[in-house]
Amino acid sequence: MSHSLHAAAVREEWIRQLLYFDENRYTLMEKLQAYALPERLEMEQLLIRYEQTLEELVAAAEETPPSVVLVGSRVMIRFEDTLDQERFVIALPDGGSLESGSISCLSPVGRALLLSRPGDKVKIRTPEERYEVTVLEHEFAPAVRLPRPIRRTV
Repeated sequence: MSHSLHAAAVREEWIRQLLYFDENRYTLMEKLQAYALPERLEMEQLLIRYEQTLEELVAAAEETPPSVVLVGSRVMIRFEDTLDQERFVIALPDGGSLESGSISCLSPVGRALLLSRPGDKVKIRTPEERYEVTVLEHEFAPAVRLPRPIRRTV
């Protein structure tokens, strides 16, 4: 794929993500109601920052890869306590599957990694534990396909 075709595919993916979050905003906010208020507000703010970042990237129309982790990024992390490394693809809220090596952007790990940069140390809080990881590298891969929103037929 030529550089300009790749850049067009990346930009198209960002626009599809913006449409996905816009079309599924109500459903996503309903799902967040299950979380405690501080965590829910944190996730809502993360989604707002994420959409703003995508809008800035689309408006800039730059052909350079994004410096931050986005949905569709392959991320390599190192656990600071064990020095083990893992690689994940950040997926949409309902798209994570550990079997396929992907995690939801709203999972504890996904939330911590979203919008991070290589070199960042991020703290991850799960119901069972807290730990710190370092983002070693990431690569945006526009091949991630977005599910279509559910539409009702009358």
